[in-house]
Amino acid sequence: MSRRSARESDVELLGLSLLLGRHVRSLDGRRVGRVLEVTAIMAGPHPRLDRVGIGTHRVVSSVCAFGDLVDGDPSSALGDGDLVLRTSDALAEVTSDWAEGALRLNRDVLDCQVIDLAGKRVARVCEVFIERAGRDSFVVGVEVGAAGVLRRLGLRRIAALIASEVVDWDELSLTKRQARTLQLADAASAVQRLEPAQLATVLAHVPIEHAIEILHTVVPAAAAGALSAAHSSLGTRLMHALPHRSAATFVDHMHVDDAAPLLRSLPTHDRDAVLDSVRAAHAETLRGLMGNDDSAHGSLEQVTGRGRFAGVKRGHAKIPQIRARATRTKVR
Repeated sequence: MSRRSARESDVELLGLSLLLGRHVRSLDGRRVGRVLEVTAIMAGPHPRLDRVGIGTHRVVSSVCAFGDLVDGDPSSALGDGDLVLRTSDALAEVTSDWAEGALRLNRDVLDCQVIDLAGKRVARVCEVFIERAGRDSFVVGVEVGAAGVLRRLGLRRIAALIASEVVDWDELSLTKRQARTLQLADAASAVQRLEPAQLATVLAHVPIEHAIEILHTVVPAAAAGALSAAHSSLGTRLMHALPHRSAATFVDHMHVDDAAPLLRSLPTHDRDAVLDSVRAAHAETLRGLMGNDDSAHGSLEQVTGRGRFAGVKRGHAKIPQIRARATRTKVR
């Protein structure tokens, strides 16, 4: 993750958190609400700020262009005081599609997860930095780390003692076109270079819907390798969430010993739908393998009477050993 200190930058940056929640006044001095959302248009390497959603109680009731807001008191400290609309007709009533097709910085970027592929860690966006260029403004980067969190809590003096970790926006790659709730720190091609075990680790640290998106960004062989390397519970969750055609594509690239347990976890109609799209020879081998396993499990149930727990492997690890392993797998 490429980083630089915000204090060392030669560009004056405005933090999104210093805009959110501030009162907005009309030219006659009447307060019309607070800043609740800021949208940006994905054009070029740095998104251009577009609109500001204004309202109360987390409900946007009106919007204006970002360039139509100015500091009410230029002499006040950055982030203090009210914002003022430039013109009397700058404010418009909100419509249901006011943010359609735009990046919502408060909802979709602030506090979202960032996967640092180089440092092998998951961080959280604590600030979004904006650069003003006349009446146009652009998102130039995000901040991760403790400094931004402390600053948002009002502990600015303590935050000033900690170096800021700022990631340039052009080094981020969005994993979803619509929700945009997850970003990858580094070029998207970096995901392609991960080993199966590394990719499986990434998948384990993100919500399941984003893990599916990541699987679709890599070549099928890499996705199949990650599914094979993933913990059985994660592999099962991913297999259940994948569309049938995608699952079939990945199964085509998996060894039968890795694919069979994942397919066995699916409901019968889903399993059949996946196998119908798998290469005929591969599907026949998998059906035969699962058929033999099901037959063996059925016999074991009848003999032992252990019901649905037949064939489940019992672990012999002690509780302290299990806890130790869990501690080692936590993201630091």
